[in-house]
Amino acid sequence: MPVPCPTTAFESDADDLICNIAYVAELVQAGPPVGSHLERTLDKQGDKVDDLADHMDAMNDAHETVQAFKSGVDTFMEDAQCFVKILDEVAKLHPFVAAAPILAFKAVYSMERTRRENDKRIISLYVAMKDMIVVLIQLQNVKDPTHVGPDGVTIEARMQSLASLAAEDIKDCANVCDTYSKKKLLVKVLKGPIWESRLTEFIGRFARRQSDFKFALAIHTATVADSMREAVDGIDDKVAALTDMLHMVFKEFKPQDEASLAAKVDEKGGADYVQGNDMILRELLAYEDSIMLANQNATSKIEASRAEQFSNTEIYAKLRPDMNEQITRQSSLKDLKNDLGEDWKTAVDRNMQVFQRKFSFRKKQLQELSLVIHEENDRIIQELSAGPHDTIHNKELKEVWQEMGWRRNVESNLFVTTLRDHFKDKLEMYGPRQKGAGHLLQDEWAIKYLGIRYLRLLKEALDEDGSGYITTSEVNRFTERLPENLGWSLQHWIAYWTIGWQISAASYREQIRRLFAQMFAMRSKILPENRRLVDNYLQKVWSSGVKLVEALQPVNNVPSHIKAKFLPYVQYEEERIAQNLDGIKYNVDALDTVYMVIGPGRLENHIFPLMYLLLRRDIELFRLAKHQIFWQDDLFITAISNMQWVYDSVTSRYRELSALFKHKGLDVGSQMKIFACELFEFYHDASPLWKSIHAQTKLDQEAIEGFLDPDRESSRFDFEMQDSTPDFQSPYEVSRHFHTNAQVNGEAVASIV
Repeated sequence: MPVPCPTTAFESDADDLICNIAYVAELVQAGPPVGSHLERTLDKQGDKVDDLADHMDAMNDAHETVQAFKSGVDTFMEDAQCFVKILDEVAKLHPFVAAAPILAFKAVYSMERTRRENDKRIISLYVAMKDMIVVLIQLQNVKDPTHVGPDGVTIEARMQSLASLAAEDIKDCANVCDTYSKKKLLVKVLKGPIWESRLTEFIGRFARRQSDFKFALAIHTATVADSMREAVDGIDDKVAALTDMLHMVFKEFKPQDEASLAAKVDEKGGADYVQGNDMILRELLAYEDSIMLANQNATSKIEASRAEQFSNTEIYAKLRPDMNEQITRQSSLKDLKNDLGEDWKTAVDRNMQVFQRKFSFRKKQLQELSLVIHEENDRIIQELSAGPHDTIHNKELKEVWQEMGWRRNVESNLFVTTLRDHFKDKLEMYGPRQKGAGHLLQDEWAIKYLGIRYLRLLKEALDEDGSGYITTSEVNRFTERLPENLGWSLQHWIAYWTIGWQISAASYREQIRRLFAQMFAMRSKILPENRRLVDNYLQKVWSSGVKLVEALQPVNNVPSHIKAKFLPYVQYEEERIAQNLDGIKYNVDALDTVYMVIGPGRLENHIFPLMYLLLRRDIELFRLAKHQIFWQDDLFITAISNMQWVYDSVTSRYRELSALFKHKGLDVGSQMKIFACELFEFYHDASPLWKSIHAQTKLDQEAIEGFLDPDRESSRFDFEMQDSTPDFQSPYEVSRHFHTNAQVNGEAVASIV
């Protein structure tokens, strides 16, 4: 403290005032003493202000992200298609990235786009997934993968580990979404908060990974690294704020059906209470069935195939009074309680065993496809300056297209009739035995099947989107589906689609009917402990299957030697689909898996061999059930699920066709009576089938009791079986002429056990 100055009274007062002012000024300038209460108080308040500012920044960032999610959900499927093309370009420059997150994203995106459930909560995760790897587009600015950053690390080395982690995040997220999507509606309601928390966690993981990508790229680009480091340091606050907001958004995204069932649960006492009351759970299961039935297409007579199971139970009880309707309901309650008792992590880990196979299989398909696309792009670049006909790969079709002067597309009726006239003119010009006719000499028989009565099926095969026009791309896809190793001519391939497909479908139809008949014939020989499993399978699988096989219009009066000409392709397709089923261990767990197994092209092209292969495997379960007790339901549950997903794909295809016909102003019922040999007629209106089915299912008991039931039954597609008759036949009418193939069935039994 300053020492007072000895002065006069007046001077003393003035000097004291000046000294005091100077002292205060020194204190103000010096600030509070270090460690004083005032300093600590000011520091704390300053920290709070800084924290509040950071929190507000995080909240603002999270709010912007949420708004982007909400707007991105509605356009994700369309945006992702363009996005994937850009990623492919990045992958060419930096293949070390393509091997991980880009390929993983393309795989899960291709599977998700066929799911068709449109759950915005799931799609929001895919939006976050896309936002994470959209950062990789900046790699276009880094032309050299060996570019070295200031710290001496190359961009390739820096990005590889991040890319691998991101790929794992994508796969894990897709698996959780896949697991959640398979849950019953009631499980989603009762376990909703648990699953939604798991889903929102991935939003945070993707946000953190995106931030890591940005910082790594900033080191090798013109981006300011210091500002990026600040963004990385603040990511935890942003993720916390984002997670809180997303819980609110997920409530907004909840589907109406789920909200309706949730209200019913609240009405019955809440989620915790109803899980302990079997009577209420049965009521809620019935209410869920009623919701699904109410969701049927208002403009058609079809029920969603999952919802249809309940009505199928009633139909089946009338057709098969010896089987207990209560079995299915008891099974459903048991399945529900098992599902509710399983924790989320166990469910996810168990699903990963199936999902990993599907994920790896899809990646392999994409890698093979990318090689084809690369070759195709090279060819397109060469043809950019050429005419439309030059984009067609088949030489003969290219000549027809050029001669007619067609542009990028042509009306489908005109195309198929021109094609017919082309082959007729060629035959008249060269004669069947003249040089220059090429394949015409050995394939003269095929010209007969280019007549007017056969051209409808050719139009359906060529006009994939049903637009009424055939494009050069559709022509190329049509010809490229023909395996080169078969050595078929164009007219041979066309004849397959005008008559051969119908022949093969009718033959598969007889095999499928035979398999169903064998299953019913074996029922009395099943061990009592296994009878419930067998009855449950037949109750859930037979009704939808018989609607499909009985609707098909078979072909008549085709000579055996003509049928035999199509056998190589039929065998090729069956083996291809069988290999794909082997790749997923015969576990068709979702709609996207069905499309992955059958491959490109219309569903109706492949549906019968797929059904046949699955049923052929399932009948081995019936044979085992005669001798061995199944202490667990897993094998039969998987078999039922496989067929239900196949039926779901049929339902989905029916709806696509219905929408197409309505858009064209055509009567749906009339079109279903002619499209694809009437394949979908009973999916449009099954009442004629069910009205007549009683007479058709009065079995000849002597025939069933005397039915040949060897333990090693035919498993090979019998192309030489007698022609189908046009009359409606019972699915139980079984031919007594069987061929044995012990090796095929022995392998099937071994693989099941």
